[in-house]
Amino acid sequence: MKMSTDPPLSRAGSLPQCCPGKPVMDYEAFFRERQEARYGGKGGPKCC
Repeated sequence: MKMSTDPPLSRAGSLPQCCPGKPVMDYEAFFRERQEARYGGKGGPKCC
């Protein structure tokens, strides 16, 4: 398997290519959005 020597793209570096009209989110906004997407965004703990 050939390994790439290109540096990995950061999220901010790849954003204009895939979403040119969106502003770059700061860490807190990104973290909150990902938590809501993963856990449902209802603000409370879920029971298993």
